[in-house]
Amino acid sequence: AWARPPPQLPQFGPSVPAARRPGLLCARAALAPSRCGRAMSRASVPPRANALAFALLGAVAVLGLQCGFVAFGSTRPSRRRRPSATARRADGPLVQSSEVTKAGDEMSERYEKVLLAGRQMAEKLKKKEGGTLPKMYFIGPAGNSAERFADTFLFSMDYTQAPGYMYLDRPPTVNAIEPRYSLMVTDKELSSKARISPPDLYVEDEDEYRELETQILREFAEQPNPDGIPMGCVVGESAVTRPENLEIMKDGLVIWFQVSPDQSWLRTQTSASAGAVHMPSKNIVRPPVWAIANGWDGDVDDGDARQGYKDAVKALEEVYEGIAKVRLRTDVVGIVENSMWGADRLVKAVNTMFGFTEEEDVEEVVLVDDLEKFLESARLSKYFEPAKEWCEEQGAASIEDIVENAEDFAEALSMKPLERKRLNKAAAAAVVA
Repeated sequence: AWARPPPQLPQFGPSVPAARRPGLLCARAALAPSRCGRAMSRASVPPRANALAFALLGAVAVLGLQCGFVAFGSTRPSRRRRPSATARRADGPLVQSSEVTKAGDEMSERYEKVLLAGRQMAEKLKKKEGGTLPKMYFIGPAGNSAERFADTFLFSMDYTQAPGYMYLDRPPTVNAIEPRYSLMVTDKELSSKARISPPDLYVEDEDEYRELETQILREFAEQPNPDGIPMGCVVGESAVTRPENLEIMKDGLVIWFQVSPDQSWLRTQTSASAGAVHMPSKNIVRPPVWAIANGWDGDVDDGDARQGYKDAVKALEEVYEGIAKVRLRTDVVGIVENSMWGADRLVKAVNTMFGFTEEEDVEEVVLVDDLEKFLESARLSKYFEPAKEWCEEQGAASIEDIVENAEDFAEALSMKPLERKRLNKAAAAAVVA
């Protein structure tokens, strides 16, 4: 309306208020927009603009209805998925690409396979042990994410599939049976029962600290389990140095969650304010009490402290090796990203150990799975078969062996220069992980 050429100013006499002079509307708008707006009459808005505004508003309303929402205070639409090949999902189509749908199906089916395998393994183990499951003890150095992996593993052991639905696709309205299991963390129990903070108690009286730790383990071992649910205990990393604790744990199933000494050091010495990114307190791994007692706390670049810490962890690894019945590396590619894949490895290892499946070397199973994921991350899946043959010929037992001999590995498989770059990038990522 303001673009319309104003009448000539001589038509207005001195007595006409300046607010009514069209030629001064723009200046008035800059100083007093509200007054200028009130001064404009509705007649100054052309009918064509009104029609355009109403047409635009109608188009927005129609578009909102088609998309499943209206901008004027409606509720969020419910997600709808298409039926899967293995289990019926929430009814109704989902407007998405076939690639996304296929990826979602594959992920849901993979989760379901792990969970059902865990339940089947638990049933076989319960039958073998006379109707009850053995207590689970999870050991390993600090920073091994033991609580996260143990929780997922125990969850899978008591999983019950909802009729007609996979776990990832169950709508909230489905009356599903939730898994029942028990997981205790000795460090948390000790913190709640100690008369002072655990680090202070350890420094003041290490014997009292160890006695309380042993008492917690004994109470867990003697705890009745009439319903036969999975029961696990995450044991403090240095509790294995006490013979009484080893005696308690030998009657259960001891699982070692392993990480390298370097990874344990990095994860326990990174503070919440490290770098420019704030880390939530729940993601911070406190150093062990014995590390704090030695002054190894919060300085990740302290070379002498790092070496002393690594030597202590290596000494503990000798004890872990002697008592553990199953071992899982939790800091390698293909495991560290998702605890469900760790549970998958544990289920296979336990099945093999108790003879529930065809006898097969556990380390070989782990290597094959790791190799497949490693090559997939580097987009080199086509080399899987020759890579497996190379590992058998060279005696490679882990991805670390491939990383350390990446050049020989690439040469033996006749990789192209670009493929070698992708291999080296994946190898560097595996070392960092």
